[in-house]
Amino acid sequence: MGLVRVTPPQGDVIPLEELRRQVRVDHADEDDDIRTLAAGVVSFLEGDGTGLESCWLGRVLLPQSWALTLDAFPARAIMLPIGPVIAVESITYIDADGDAQEIDSEKYRLLADRLPAEIVPAFGESWPLAREEEAVITVTFRAGYAGGQELDSPPGPSAVPKSICQAIKLIVAHWYANRETVNIGNIVNNLPWAAEALLTPQRTALSRLAWSDRP
Repeated sequence: MGLVRVTPPQGDVIPLEELRRQVRVDHADEDDDIRTLAAGVVSFLEGDGTGLESCWLGRVLLPQSWALTLDAFPARAIMLPIGPVIAVESITYIDADGDAQEIDSEKYRLLADRLPAEIVPAFGESWPLAREEEAVITVTFRAGYAGGQELDSPPGPSAVPKSICQAIKLIVAHWYANRETVNIGNIVNNLPWAAEALLTPQRTALSRLAWSDRP
């Protein structure tokens, strides 16, 4: 199984004005530094787009597209490791004759209210026969807190859980006040206790499992 980000998110999770208030800055001289700190927090929570192993939260925030590759169709449900899932964009595969095929969207259902979200065949349908080869199936899906918005129209911060937004602001403020001691590459040891308390309940079971052997 492979999982990569196809289309990165656009926009800011927390508006710059809110971040300025959090760090108690009323001028624009340090906007770039504040944005860099906020981007570092979001990058840690969401990962670098190379799979669940880099995503500490197990969730993504602003709308973005991901591609999941599989070696074979499962017996029933295709599990989508990153959430929250907004929509399935396509399911393509290589058939037994070596031809590329796309499954009609009416032949499957997205169970987005589950965590992790699942894709199952529609009533009376089953997964087709794919060629016996690695990565012959690609599921492209859209994830993030977006409702029905498009990738180029990211939601406001109200769409992201308030606990996550508050944690991001707390971490940015902590890093801003302690810039000389912060090592973004070792972020997990630089989380303020209050921020970690807000974020921990939001972590998915799959992300906890993927990070279970980390120091």
